[in-house]
Amino acid sequence: MRRSFWLLVSLTLAVVVVARGRSSRDASSLNAPVDTLVINSKLNISLPSSATPWRILGKPAYQVTPAHVAHSPHTGAVACDTTGDALLTAGNRFSRRSVLLICRPVRSFFPFQSIRIALGSEPVRMPPIPNRGLDGRPVTLLAGTARMRDTAVARLDSGMIRPIALGRTFVEMDFSGMDAVLGVEVYETVTAGPVTLPGGGMKSWRLPRGRYEINLTPAAGATTQPLALSMYKANCAPGRQGPQHIHCVTYEEGALVVRNTRLPGRRSDQTGRVLIVRQGW
Repeated sequence: MRRSFWLLVSLTLAVVVVARGRSSRDASSLNAPVDTLVINSKLNISLPSSATPWRILGKPAYQVTPAHVAHSPHTGAVACDTTGDALLTAGNRFSRRSVLLICRPVRSFFPFQSIRIALGSEPVRMPPIPNRGLDGRPVTLLAGTARMRDTAVARLDSGMIRPIALGRTFVEMDFSGMDAVLGVEVYETVTAGPVTLPGGGMKSWRLPRGRYEINLTPAAGATTQPLALSMYKANCAPGRQGPQHIHCVTYEEGALVVRNTRLPGRRSDQTGRVLIVRQGW
């Protein structure tokens, strides 16, 4: 289900309802309700029905002031030509309507960095939407619709992303015909913390079928890592955060084993930090 909202990107992405009412300056001269329409592209946009006079009373005429900001290509539509504000008046002999056009065309949207949310955590706010306007600067006023592609993984509620289950999905956004996509990953932390082992000792974790990110790092202040990890019944590839950072897939129950490579004896105890994150498919 698509939901209309306004996005204020300068600080956060907020969701508010478009206000409709009378403008003391415009309505007094036009004697008609004034709607506000934020447009973020140069494409043809259909006018809301409340801004279109009853055609049964005669075909309406459209006028945009100032004319260089926007134009009406055909009945019931409007298109922005540049950045600025304009007043669109539509009327016939018996009915008259007006729309305040806030033209903020976006030239392009930049790629998002996907959001990672821990399963069971509090909802997180949508990030600012990187974009470039016609003048090369970011457009700070965006209005459009957003939809979560897979609501079994996460849900979108008033500009907040709520994790539901392990997996990956996307937030699909439409700003006056301009599309933007935000990746969302919901993960589960299996363990994250220190582990201390005596010389020759080991500790293991069972890993059910799934995708995992695993990282074993030295204790704070240590210059070497006497702890070593091994994976069983898993396909793994090296990561980028260190020699013992790996990404693994288990198609049946696998296991992670961490062992102390030093021989038993005095001062052979060693501590490291283990991170196991289960990811969605």
